[in-house]
Amino acid sequence: MNLLLKSMLFPLLVVLSSSVHAITINDTSDDFTVNWSKAIDATHTLKAQASFNVISFTNTKTIFDITLSNLTNPGSFQAAIMSIGLYTDNELKIATLTNNSSAATWNIDTSSENFPGGYHDIDVCIFAANNCQGGNINQGLQNGQTDSFTLSLSYLSRNSLVINNTDNFPIKFQTGNSSFEFEGTITSGCTASGCTPPGNGRNVPEPAAFWMIGIGILGLAAFSRKQSEHRNLI
Repeated sequence: MNLLLKSMLFPLLVVLSSSVHAITINDTSDDFTVNWSKAIDATHTLKAQASFNVISFTNTKTIFDITLSNLTNPGSFQAAIMSIGLYTDNELKIATLTNNSSAATWNIDTSSENFPGGYHDIDVCIFAANNCQGGNINQGLQNGQTDSFTLSLSYLSRNSLVINNTDNFPIKFQTGNSSFEFEGTITSGCTASGCTPPGNGRNVPEPAAFWMIGIGILGLAAFSRKQSEHRNLI
């Protein structure tokens, strides 16, 4: 393969490597779990887990029971979960949240696409304390605590709810000295070779990848035309 052809195929190859996973919810069996883990120094690691249990699904509404656990080692230092975020491909109309237990009081914000730590395109932020950005550390979910709440998402009619973890479910931890925002990992359906989300999960190209697809197609078309012209001259 000559250098010109390789250069035109490169954008298409980048698309394949830059795809991100999406979770497609079609029925109540499409539960999934997200895990977070980040070492912040030689002796301390922030850990959390959220289980998303689909309790109701229609073409216009999905309801989750979510169990959120702060798995950070209790007693080592104070580290509270302040907020988590998610993005959906669906045209979201209404999002509501009901607290089911009282370790922390959770609220919901759908007015801002920004999440702490520089994450963008967030449709739903679930937070304790003041807002999605944080607040009083004592109002967050503390080390060793588990909480549960019900999240209801209403959207324009569609055959499925697509949760596209472009930013892999960012989470915000707050400690006595600083705050930490980082992405999680979807563990349901994961194998040694990678993660296959539940239901009809698929790889979804990131928005920038569509430009690369177009560039690659145009390049291949130009290459094919040039080759055809060259043969006609022979």
